[in-house]
Amino acid sequence: MELSIIIVSYNTSHCISSCIKSLLRQTEVNFEIIVIDNASQDESVKVLTEFGDKITLVANRENLGFSKGCNQGASLANGEALIFVNPDVEYLNPGDLKKQLDFHRTHAEFGLVGTNILHQPSFAGRGYPGQKQVDYAFEALPGDIAYIICCNVIIEKDLFEKLNGFDERFFVYGEDIDICLRIRQLGYAIGICDSVTIHHETGASERNSSSYDRHLRRQRAVYLFLEKHYPTNLFKKLIKINLWRARKGLIILHLLRLFKSKVKFKDKSNRFRAMREVCLNFKN
Repeated sequence: MELSIIIVSYNTSHCISSCIKSLLRQTEVNFEIIVIDNASQDESVKVLTEFGDKITLVANRENLGFSKGCNQGASLANGEALIFVNPDVEYLNPGDLKKQLDFHRTHAEFGLVGTNILHQPSFAGRGYPGQKQVDYAFEALPGDIAYIICCNVIIEKDLFEKLNGFDERFFVYGEDIDICLRIRQLGYAIGICDSVTIHHETGASERNSSSYDRHLRRQRAVYLFLEKHYPTNLFKKLIKINLWRARKGLIILHLLRLFKSKVKFKDKSNRFRAMREVCLNFKN
């Protein structure tokens, strides 16, 4: 089999059907679809069951997180290559998956290949979190893309296994930056198939989460990445820098509220509060 498509679902009944239908429309590629549902509380499993034997469905009894769910799906895969597709992704044209796979096959220098994302020009990063703050240069790494959002990325199964898959310490968020860095450290670049553009809703499984909780999960992922990949002295320096930024930001927002009551401060405040909490946790 050429390709195993792995989808990890959590409370995505509103979009996962469209995702799978867009994949089933793909032509000239021999693939299987494996869906790992992480104990969704909505109608996701009911929606997925309707696809019958067109998919392989695993319904977990608890939420194992995105990284562990991806690894679980990969362990069941029969394809020579794996593609991890978020449930809020839609392929727009029937030949897109073949184009992406062909690009991957003909560019051996790329260990991981994504596509363009509609209305998301900043899905690719040119540097890693914290690099500019502490002027840290990783050893020479191939390619000029540091990481891409892993919402629809192809990787050879052999390479994925060599990497031991996604780092399961990243429950959600951060796992894409981490695996892209590890791929580059093995001598591969990160690639983008420019001839394909997909639709990505972004944050489908987090629709009902509070702003503070979302920021908290993102911040935890960032600092886990920093702790894993930076020297201890620089990691501690980054904590001090960002703790100061968080405290300063909260003070400024408090003062602005006194004079600009119509300005929306809640999300910014939640971001700084989450940053402060995570910094303090890692500091201690």
